[in-house]
Amino acid sequence: MKDNWLDYFLAKEEAERMAAFMQIRVPRRIERQEAWNPVDELGDDELVRRYRFDREGIRYIASLVDGHLQGDVRNGGKIPTEVQRVTNALASRANEFIYMSSTVEEYQRNARAFQSIAEFPRVVGLIDGTHVHIVSPPQEIEMDYVNRKNRHSINVQVQ
Repeated sequence: MKDNWLDYFLAKEEAERMAAFMQIRVPRRIERQEAWNPVDELGDDELVRRYRFDREGIRYIASLVDGHLQGDVRNGGKIPTEVQRVTNALASRANEFIYMSSTVEEYQRNARAFQSIAEFPRVVGLIDGTHVHIVSPPQEIEMDYVNRKNRHSINVQVQ
């Protein structure tokens, strides 16, 4: 590693001026900013508005993937790669949260529970979904991808 010898003898401005004169490239020091953590920086209402989870919910989800990710996802990786890593980490724990009834008795018990809780007859399970925002598709099919908030998205579901 080469040190810049001009820095030892001259003030920074003088060294830069001399380097320009001598056509020497002076390496610039890059000052890195601390990573912005919305969980620490945003208020409770703003967290829920932006991410649909409160502070504790976000920390819980982070704890689920902690240890399942290789490397540090906060160090500027490409977004699709990081999303895939987090998705895989969550999917690896799916059996902790997703349960399918395996007997007729369990199905009947679930149907009675949904009936008593929400007056849903003959319901034995639920699915949930969310909208994933996308770039505007070609104009001829664009309206098929506009959601109720007038944004382009794909509705994805998890059961």
